[in-house]
Amino acid sequence: MLATIAQTGSVTRAAEEIGLSQSALTHRIREAERRLGLKLYSREGKRLRMTPAAERIYHSAVRVFEEMERAERDAIEMGKGVEHVLRLGLGSYTRYHWLPTFLKVLGESSPECQIEVVAPAIRRPLGMLIDGSIDIAIVPGRHPDHALEWIHLFQDELVAVTPPTHPISRLEFVEAEAFRDEVYITYSLTPESGFERERFMEPAKIFPRRTLKVELPDAILELVRAGMGVSILSRWALQPDVIAGTLACTRVTRQGLDIDWFAVVRKSDDERSPARLLARTLATWCSTPQGGFRTVGSPR
Repeated sequence: MLATIAQTGSVTRAAEEIGLSQSALTHRIREAERRLGLKLYSREGKRLRMTPAAERIYHSAVRVFEEMERAERDAIEMGKGVEHVLRLGLGSYTRYHWLPTFLKVLGESSPECQIEVVAPAIRRPLGMLIDGSIDIAIVPGRHPDHALEWIHLFQDELVAVTPPTHPISRLEFVEAEAFRDEVYITYSLTPESGFERERFMEPAKIFPRRTLKVELPDAILELVRAGMGVSILSRWALQPDVIAGTLACTRVTRQGLDIDWFAVVRKSDDERSPARLLARTLATWCSTPQGGFRTVGSPR
């Protein structure tokens, strides 16, 4: 109700969308304001706006309803024999070619556990882990936090990604100078410790002539594929495209730019919690020659 009125700016239109009469909706608003002893809306010209107090109530209500929906879904799955539904968030990427194979492994070792991928976690995996929206986060790089525990999964490499016909793709490795006249596409303009800007561009004092922010990694790959720019991404995420021959990846510097990936859980989780079990299973799977995030194809 609160959000609908704020979005429409009109009690009349909000009542139509909610399916109430205007008088009934107005009565509910007045009764809520009477019980709370505060105003929920202010008028700006002809529009109604939520007051800060109403916004606080609204955002809390959203979380409550999301938790109720989650509880209902979990209960349904538990009725099918699933004991634990674990929310997994993958930071930085939306690449899940590894997931079918891992789910088969998890099904054999822990059939009582089921994974639910939470797509919005790509933007703030650690924040969503702390607030309980997800149970485990998979992220690159390490950002120490007293509330979190980091379980190493694997070491990967940041590589230059280009179309197969791009001159960079013919190099054994690429230095910063090769990026000077390129359009560089990245999912974040904020420099992150341990990534390419700090370790590759800043030491050379060379930066691309233009930087384009595109928040979705899949969109970055489509733009690179179309020849509209270049990027630097984690090698495992490019594997299907490189195998298919639609993209090329090139080592960054002769030594390469290694990057570690971690499964992150809350320190408050019990040592035998399902989230820690999932993290350990992931780490074990990533250490096997047949497993890991570069797995491409059907489940084995």
